[in-house]
Amino acid sequence: MELTIIGKKGVGKTLFMLQFAEYIAEENGFDCIYNSDQGVHLRKVSDLGDALSVYNKGIKKQNLPQCVTLYTRGQKKYLKLSEAYSLDDSLQSNNEHRKNTKKTLEKILNSNYLIHIVDSTQLVKKGLDPINYELFQLGKRKKFYIMLLSKTDLTTEMTTFKELKQKLDTYVYPISAKYKEGFFHVYQSVNSVMKEPVLSR
Repeated sequence: MELTIIGKKGVGKTLFMLQFAEYIAEENGFDCIYNSDQGVHLRKVSDLGDALSVYNKGIKKQNLPQCVTLYTRGQKKYLKLSEAYSLDDSLQSNNEHRKNTKKTLEKILNSNYLIHIVDSTQLVKKGLDPINYELFQLGKRKKFYIMLLSKTDLTTEMTTFKELKQKLDTYVYPISAKYKEGFFHVYQSVNSVMKEPVLSR
């Protein structure tokens, strides 16, 4: 099964993917696909701590994995976590950016399992901004969709979270990818859908 992680730029998709993979894995030993200047290649790493070290040092994004395949604890099944290219509000003249945005939209439309990350520090008063609202509209039609409010370690305001959850009527979980806070509830949701007899995509 493949879980696609979506969201706007800077919400913490990569950090969540790496930390959550480490959290739910049966053992250390992961297949990670990296993007490089020479193209895409597959690399086997024995410990995600290597990738986390790179992330924490602020090295260029292309040196971090774009997806991780692992063997989960509990269900003892293979799971692929895949990060989609970030979406943003601005109009871009860069051809590469437009191509990547198109690929992301195609990936979202073709995926049945979505994890949508929203920066809790950037929530507008009325709720979600236009891009996140459209992602929510796409997500709620999927077989599996949850929304994560990231960076909760940077805010103590939980009223917005409760109001948003009630307004959207969907699964919304506050998390801190940095400290792995809130991961248990995310794991429970993922674990429940993995119990279903589905074919991998």
